[in-house]
Amino acid sequence: MYETINTQSIAIYLRQNIEAKLSPEYNTLIQYADAMGVSAKKLQRLLSQEGTSFSNILNAYRAEKTMELLGETSLPMRAIAFKLGYSSGEAFNTACKRWYNQSPRKLRQSLNRLNNARTHNN
Repeated sequence: MYETINTQSIAIYLRQNIEAKLSPEYNTLIQYADAMGVSAKKLQRLLSQEGTSFSNILNAYRAEKTMELLGETSLPMRAIAFKLGYSSGEAFNTACKRWYNQSPRKLRQSLNRLNNARTHNN
């Protein structure tokens, strides 16, 4: 499959795969490398040549999707954690605090206040 990806960057292709497949059971470099038909080492090398890594791409996706899911849905925290590939709400909570210095609940409250303010100003 790797040979057919030559029209776009490996990082972009990997991110698209993460968006499509991420779950608590499918969230490792080895799984994505296998799906792309390359070894984990080759995928790491290709990503390194593009100045990134699997963990950078995965974390960037998770951080971006966290804002979207907290701000635009009323999904329970456990459901959001699952959608982002975490096996526990605790791991999601820790990651959210690392990215935004807030728990997911506090971040959702902040986003809701911001959305409400925008609605009232329009």
